[in-house]
Amino acid sequence: MLAFFHGHYDVLVCTTIIENGVDLPRANTLLVNNAHAFGLCQLYQLRGRIGRSDVPAYAYLLVPEGLVLQADAEKRLTTLQEFSELGAGFRVAAVDLELRGAGNLLGAEQSGHIEAVGFDLYLRLLEEAVAEAKGEVALAPIRCEMNLGLDLAVPSDYIEDQNQRLALYRDLSLASGAEDVVRVASDLADRFGPAPPVVSRMLEAVRLRLQAERLAIRSVARKGDRLVMTFDPEAPLDTAGLVGFLSRRKGVHLAPSGSLELVLGHGEEALGVLGQVLRAAHPAVEAIP
Repeated sequence: MLAFFHGHYDVLVCTTIIENGVDLPRANTLLVNNAHAFGLCQLYQLRGRIGRSDVPAYAYLLVPEGLVLQADAEKRLTTLQEFSELGAGFRVAAVDLELRGAGNLLGAEQSGHIEAVGFDLYLRLLEEAVAEAKGEVALAPIRCEMNLGLDLAVPSDYIEDQNQRLALYRDLSLASGAEDVVRVASDLADRFGPAPPVVSRMLEAVRLRLQAERLAIRSVARKGDRLVMTFDPEAPLDTAGLVGFLSRRKGVHLAPSGSLELVLGHGEEALGVLGQVLRAAHPAVEAIP
C-alpha cells in the first residue's frame, strides 16, 4: 500500500478494505470485479477512493458476461451510474433505503453498522444534552421496539421522487404523537392522492408505536402466530379494560415478568390486534381517519 501511495507501483489489487477511508490522490481508475455482488453504499464508498485530486477519474463496475442481473443488483449499478455528481451521497442513501427497506427505522431497534449508535439513540442523547445545558432533569422515555414483520417501504409508484420519500421517513421518525402522524397522512393525501395499503399500514404502525410508548410498552413483536408484548412495571394501563378484552380471546398468556402473548386467529393481522389491545388498555387510542 505504501509503495503504491508513493508511486512505486501503478496498480493495486486489493479487497474492499480500501473503502474504509483510504486516501490515495494519485488513484484515478477503479475496477470492481463482480460489482453486482456488492451493496449500494459499499460501491459508493469504493467509488469514493478515486477522483480525490484534480485529475479526472473513472470507475468501471464489472459483471460476468451474459449474466442476467437481479432487479436489485441492476438498480444498484444504475444508481451509481446516474448519481455521479458531487454531493450525490444523500440520493444514494435514499435509494439504498428503498432497496433494503426501512427495517426498524421507525422504532428503537437498529441493525447493521448503525447498531453501534442508532438514530433513536442519537436523538435521545441530543435531548439529554440540551436538557442538561438548561439545568433540567431529562427523564429517560420509554422506547418501544416494534417488529411485526411488515413491509414499510413507500412504493415509488406512489411517491416517485426519492428525496420526498426519504423526507417522509424522516417526518415519521420525528413524530411525537398521533396528531403528527395525522398531519403527515393529510399532507400525503393532498400532495399524492389516497395512500396505497402499504403506506396506510406504515402510518398506522407509527401511530400505534407512539401510543405504545405512552403506555410504557417496551416491545411488540410478531413471533410466528403469536403477538408478544412486554410492559414496563409502571405502565399506566386500564387494567379492567385490558383484562376484559383478554378474557374474550383464546390463547392468551400473561407472564409475571410483564410479557403478554396472544395467539393470532385465522385471518387476523398483527397490526389490527395490536390496535385492539391498545384501545382496551387505553380507550383514548383511535385509528387514523
